[in-house]
Formats: sequence, C-alpha cells, structure tokens
Amino acid sequence: MNLLLNDLKMTTVYTVYQGDRIISRCDARCHNATGPVCRCCCGGGHHGIGTKAAVEDRNNLSDEELIETCKTVFGPGRYRICRLPLQMELF
Repeated sequence: MNLLLNDLKMTTVYTVYQGDRIISRCDARCHNATGPVCRCCCGGGHHGIGTKAAVEDRNNLSDEELIETCKTVFGPGRYRICRLPLQMELF
C-alpha cells in the first residue's frame, strides 16, 4: 500500500507502455534521485534535476527519442509514450 500512496504523490512527466502494461515512468524517483544510476525512460535526461526542472523540460524530448531510449534501456519492442496526466505532488 505504501508504494501506491507514494506513487500518488509523484509528478509523472512520461509514462511508457508496452501493450497495456506500464513499463516505466519518469517521475519523482528519477527527478529527485541522488544516486548515479538511472533506468528511467528519460535515459537520465531528468535524473536528479528536480521535479520543477523536469516538468519545464518535458517537451524537449520527442516521442521518437524516448522510444529509442526505451529500446536501449529495456530492449527491443513496441513502446507507446503518454505525456498525460501530469500530476503535481499532492503532499
């Protein structure tokens, strides 16, 4: 239950689907990260820059660029990028 509650408090910049399944989200776990490793769909582009900066930068990557990053990070496949909903932190 904590994971679900934590997910509700995060701003999601991108959500990546493979079929109907969410495989990655670029959210506060990436934006506010302090460690060096990023396995997010942004390919590290928003890693540790803060949520405000990630939201402001969200349209600088095209869907095609995000899909290429997903292929590099997650392997070959058909990916779909969703940029909505953009949810600001609730708490």
